[in-house]
Amino acid sequence: MASMYQSNFDEQPLSLISSQMMAAQTRPPYKRGASSAWNRLNQPPSDPLEQYGLPSKGETKLNDFRAQEKFFAKIQERYMKFCGSTGGGDALEKAFDQLSLSEPPSPSSSSSSAIITTIPSPNSRHPPTPTHHLDSPLRNSPRPPAPASPSRAADTSHSELILIFAAMRKLRESIVATARTDAFARKAYIFLIHAAILARAWHAYHPALLYLLTRIHPASSSTSSSLSSSSPGALAAGGGGGALSGPELREFASYRVLDLACREGDLGAAFEARARWGVGDRRVEGVLRALVRGDWHAFWRLRRAVDGYQRKVMDWAEEGVRLHAMKCLGMTYNQAERRFVERCAEAGWEELKRRGCGWECEGEWIMIRKRKTKS
Repeated sequence: MASMYQSNFDEQPLSLISSQMMAAQTRPPYKRGASSAWNRLNQPPSDPLEQYGLPSKGETKLNDFRAQEKFFAKIQERYMKFCGSTGGGDALEKAFDQLSLSEPPSPSSSSSSAIITTIPSPNSRHPPTPTHHLDSPLRNSPRPPAPASPSRAADTSHSELILIFAAMRKLRESIVATARTDAFARKAYIFLIHAAILARAWHAYHPALLYLLTRIHPASSSTSSSLSSSSPGALAAGGGGGALSGPELREFASYRVLDLACREGDLGAAFEARARWGVGDRRVEGVLRALVRGDWHAFWRLRRAVDGYQRKVMDWAEEGVRLHAMKCLGMTYNQAERRFVERCAEAGWEELKRRGCGWECEGEWIMIRKRKTKS
C-alpha cells in the first residue's frame, strides 16, 4: 500500500506539486470572529447628536417631549462650545462662511443680479433672466473664485458645524411632527433661526421662519386669548407660552420681509408681508425703498446700520446691488476716481478685479472706457 502511494506521488508533475505547496503557504489561517455578544460590548461610543435619525425618514424616538428638550440642550452645548473654540469674531464668521459655501445655492440666487434692474411680476412663477450687455463690468466672473483648501483644523470645525446643523434639522422636524407650539417650541425655533441666518442656510431658516410666524405664534396667541377669557389662572399656569412678544414678532417678521426682498427678489410680497405683520422698522423700510429705486448708496449705508442678523439676510442682494452700481458707472463715465468706484461698489479694487472687472487702473484713476481717436 505504501508503495502504491509512493508511485502515485512520483507520477504527479512537479509543477502541480509546487503550486499546491505555494497555495498552502499563502492561505490565511482560519480565525473565528468574535460572537455577537462580544461585538455588542465593544461598540464604539456614538456621538450624542447622531443617536437619532431624521423624523422625515421614519424616526419616532424624538416624538417624546422630554427627548426633544434633552436633545436641544445637547445642541446648545455643542454650538456654544464650537463658537468658543473658534475664538469668535472673524474666525467664527469665516467658519460660517465656509458652511454657506458648501450649502446648496438658493433657487433665487441665479436671478439675484436682476433684483434691482428688473423687478419680477408678483404673478410670474419664474423670475426674469438678466441681460448682459457688452459693457457689463463683471460679466466674466460673476462669482468670486473658490477658496483654498482648508487646513485639518478648519476641516474638523467644518465637520463639527455640519453635524450641529444636521442635529438642528432633526429637532426642527420632530417639533413639526408633534405639532408642538408651546414655549419650548418658540425658544428652540428662535435659536435655530438665529444660527441658520448666521450661516446663510436659507433652506434651514426659511421653513423655520414660516412655521414660527404662521403656526407657533398664531396658535399660542389664540390659546392665550381663550384661556384669559375663561380663567386667568390657567394662563398663569403656562397656557399659550409659545406666543411671540411684541419685539420678537417685529424682529422675525423683519427677517421674513428682508428675505423676500433680498433673497427671493419678490418686492411685492415683501411689501405685503411688511403690512401684514406691521413691521415699522425704518431701516427695513429704507432697504425696500433702496431696492425699488436702485439706490446703492442708501443700501450700503443701511447695511452698515442694521444688526448682524439683518445684515446676513441683506447679503443675498449684495451682488445684485454691486452689479447694478457698476453698470451705472460704466454707462455714465469714461473714467472715475478709484476711491469713488470702491465706495459705489462697497469693495476694494483688488476684490473687484478678482470678481472679473475688466476695467483698468492707472494710478488713482479707473479707466472705464477709452475714447476712440479720429484717424
